[in-house]
Amino acid sequence: MLILVGIRINEAQEHKAVDDGYGTALRLIEELSETLAIPKEEIVINTQAARDGAIIRVPENHFFRVIYADGKILLENMEIYNPQIEIIDAESTS
Repeated sequence: MLILVGIRINEAQEHKAVDDGYGTALRLIEELSETLAIPKEEIVINTQAARDGAIIRVPENHFFRVIYADGKILLENMEIYNPQIEIIDAESTS
């Protein structure tokens, strides 16, 4: 019985961590949308959770690396040498 309870607690913690990751990515996209005056739907992030090193793509294929410093977001402009980027839907590869 204790093992089952332990497993359930672990699963709940894992789900919370995933949800928190999605929440941080959504907050980052919303903040960037306001700051850059770009619709949220046109901002793409390369990870499920916003963290240092995440890559953001905005319209016209401009790319930025996300850096967190003192609770603030810093965007580092990236120059892509091979702009032929293929976007793959993760669900279609399984």
